Amino acid sequence: MAAITTKKHTTTSAQAATKNIVAQFHAADSAVAEIRVSVFDFNAREGWDAMGYKSFHQWADACLPWEKSRCYNLLDEAEVEQKVISGATGSPVDGVIPARHLTSLVKVDPDSQQRVYQQAVDLANVGHDGETMPPKQRDVDKAIRTYKEAQPTTDARGSSLSNETLDEVMDAAKGFDAVLGILASLKTKLAALTKSPAGELLAGELDSINRHRGDIYRLVRFCRPYAECIYCGGSGAKNGRKCRGCKGRGWLNETSIKSAPPPKETQPDDDNDSAGAETVPASV
Repeated sequence: MAAITTKKHTTTSAQAATKNIVAQFHAADSAVAEIRVSVFDFNAREGWDAMGYKSFHQWADACLPWEKSRCYNLLDEAEVEQKVISGATGSPVDGVIPARHLTSLVKVDPDSQQRVYQQAVDLANVGHDGETMPPKQRDVDKAIRTYKEAQPTTDARGSSLSNETLDEVMDAAKGFDAVLGILASLKTKLAALTKSPAGELLAGELDSINRHRGDIYRLVRFCRPYAECIYCGGSGAKNGRKCRGCKGRGWLNETSIKSAPPPKETQPDDDNDSAGAETVPASV
């Protein structure tokens, strides 16, 4: 990645940069690495602020109506790329890092991204004594798996689990986030469709569709494993019997955690059936 200046954009230069980014998106021969540089530079120099927007995302929504989702991805990739090449040991590879590698590294803690990519390079060069070979996607995937396996599993609060049997549950629970992301983005996609030549009937039904979409979103979020049970420590049992707080699962949803009494009172038993009760939100 080319060197990035820290000089903040003026309104005029931000408008010119926006025009350039739009042109890059529409140019058939435009290199993705060049767009990454432009997007990263625009955000780092707060071009969106110079143009009167509150955030990069608000700017993209207004100025890149069709490319905004790709623009978000490019910014993520560019930020990873900057981390990888600006670390203490410099870039592990010569030339442009493939976008797919950068997208994969988004899942890694920023402070570890260069180290993980260096491990991918090392994997690609096992037994190779000649010129350094760039890593393939399988090398990147393996390095990321190794990194994740070394990290302690946490719940949605970021708290480490005291009960290892919940590792698989909390890891699988991340799949809920992907579904929630799809449901959230659906609102924007539907709104865009109503403005197309095909969207006349959809526009009339949009409010009703969004109400149902909101209900589904809330219900999926309600069902997501959120944290290790604070009553039984994740074992699913308390005082030799099924824990009434989590119904024996070992975990609580977000609603139960946020409605739980203070720590000294978190002792659900036969005389306190309501503690930790799971109540589906009325709007669902």
